Amino acid sequence: MPITRMRTIAVLLALAVSALTASGHTAQQGNDEPLFRVRVNAPDVAALHARLAAAGYDVLVADAEHSTIELAVSRAEWRGLEAGGHHVILVDRARPLQEALRPPTDAAASGAMELSATAAAVAPPTYPNLDAVLDRMQNIATAYPAIAQLVDITAAYNTPPTSEGRHLFALKISDNVTIDEDEPAMLIVSAHHAREITTPLISLGAADRLTAGYASDARIASAVDGHEIWIAPVWNPDGYNHVFASDNLWRKNRSIFAGGVGVDQNRNYPVGWNGPCSGSTSVGSETYKGPSPASEAETQTLMTWSQRERFAKVIDYHSYGREVLYAYRCLAHPFTSWMQQEATALSLASGYGGSTRLPSADGEHQEWQFARMGAYAFLIETHTQFQPSYDSAVSEATLVWPGILSVLERPITITGHVTDVRTGAPLSASIELLNVTFSNAEVNASGGAYGTYHMFLPPGTYDIRFSAPGYTPTISRVTVTATSITVMDVPLTPLEPAPPQNLRIVG
Repeated sequence: MPITRMRTIAVLLALAVSALTASGHTAQQGNDEPLFRVRVNAPDVAALHARLAAAGYDVLVADAEHSTIELAVSRAEWRGLEAGGHHVILVDRARPLQEALRPPTDAAASGAMELSATAAAVAPPTYPNLDAVLDRMQNIATAYPAIAQLVDITAAYNTPPTSEGRHLFALKISDNVTIDEDEPAMLIVSAHHAREITTPLISLGAADRLTAGYASDARIASAVDGHEIWIAPVWNPDGYNHVFASDNLWRKNRSIFAGGVGVDQNRNYPVGWNGPCSGSTSVGSETYKGPSPASEAETQTLMTWSQRERFAKVIDYHSYGREVLYAYRCLAHPFTSWMQQEATALSLASGYGGSTRLPSADGEHQEWQFARMGAYAFLIETHTQFQPSYDSAVSEATLVWPGILSVLERPITITGHVTDVRTGAPLSASIELLNVTFSNAEVNASGGAYGTYHMFLPPGTYDIRFSAPGYTPTISRVTVTATSITVMDVPLTPLEPAPPQNLRIVG
């Protein structure tokens, strides 16, 4: 289906949803007003930050040097801060990003409020809105049809559209782009959080470099030839559109509930969703984790897509902080120290000086990827603000590009195929490390069209069991070093059918 027609259908669906919203949810409109950026003083910034984050507040900046914390809050949350004894100082009011992008003379003529020094430099008009992002993806696919393809992920994997009727899109980049090849897949995704408008530029910049450099750069050619690379610049299209049209501080998607609007998509993934460090249970919170794990269409689509494509490597771009996040927030993982070492290497390659930390919460996307899909998965916080100048955002995309290349070039510790020994057919097999204790139901498996699997492991000796229903399990012992690469194909033997019982005929 042509992309113009797909957009038309999406717009019609969005209008229908908006009409239903207007007629059926008028009582909640007060919970959908633009947010405020506020500041509170805090003699103990770390302690207050922890308390506010635990209460579901959206903490933007925790500045220990100046004893202040900045937050994005609703009117109700503002009142809650004051009720808690905090003196709240208004820093800025949210507004349509398009309004903030106007030249000052136009803003003054329209009667817009005077912007603060921080908000005045939000972004020039060159930041792409949602349509412009899709156009740029299509232009890349058109310019390099042999190696780039625009894919409607929602349609291709038969998943639900967003609450406003939109589809999710990605670019696939590979040397045989129209074929599902037997090679590792990598995912680059950004803008789970709507206001983080730097991150789509990073993803689009990676797509530009991979396609434009394919014919002339040997490292890029090797990466493209050896992978199926998927790039999804905006994974929260409803929220991203809302940032441009209504509220430049908006973070969540646009799902509508009786008590408010929006789910924090990066708190909605199943791993850790019920844990002590998950998102907020309050609908009005900017970190609302949703009514149930994977309740959102965006979450469901990414999970279904991942289960089909089996991404071996994942980078999830956010802003801001210039650091790489690894492991879980509160849950235990036996490889946490090793994951920190890997995150440090990725941080150095991305120009962030080795800065790392644990995630902000459990229930995040990259946690699900390594816990349920065995992926080499990290979240990277980019830049030093949500909406810097456009030129600064473009520079950030250049800065982090070597980090993307480093992940593409990162060897897979153990990889191979699990197949039926007699027919060679691919199998979906469970893969277990028998001598490692996992406490959060972490799993790995083979699957897909070729029965492929991947494992990223720290140095050590592992007893690995491969099992599938109807087959005899097999156990292999593998020794891993810091530089080892093991390719291990595993044929499984079908269980012999039980011999027929001797029948005794009476009479």
